[in-house]
Amino acid sequence: MIDIAKDLPPLGHLGYIVENVDRNVAKFREILGIDNFRAYDYVPGRAWVNGKELFPCKLRIAIGSFINGCKIELIQPLVGATPHAQFLREKGPGLHHVAFYTKQYEDWLDHFRKVGAEITFEAEAEDEIIGYRRSFYAQVAGMVGVVEITEIARKRA
Repeated sequence: MIDIAKDLPPLGHLGYIVENVDRNVAKFREILGIDNFRAYDYVPGRAWVNGKELFPCKLRIAIGSFINGCKIELIQPLVGATPHAQFLREKGPGLHHVAFYTKQYEDWLDHFRKVGAEITFEAEAEDEIIGYRRSFYAQVAGMVGVVEITEIARKRA
């Protein structure tokens, strides 16, 4: 059981949905001086949209950070009927979510389910560099935007 007042982790990143990651990385570099973006293709081992398994799923992602440590995530949907593709189609590019990184993944998932949030996207991935991690998007009725909870990656035994 989590205590919102003391267990909410610090902000991890702001997530933007974009039409083209590379063009946006160049603009963030030119206009805001962020030159530490790391871009990669994200292909989760498993993904779910509104509780139904989604395959295939592929996103082009770039993550960079300001000097103060706040991170920016740029997401370009490539393959699959993801919430990212739907957002881009219906609203165009823009701010999509705020993300928090936690070791209490299951507790946060339970919390959002108890408050009636719709879990619109879940994914789990594992690789040799980052390790195993999970994430979900929670859409709360009456609350603007989406909250992402991302598990702090770990190596599995």
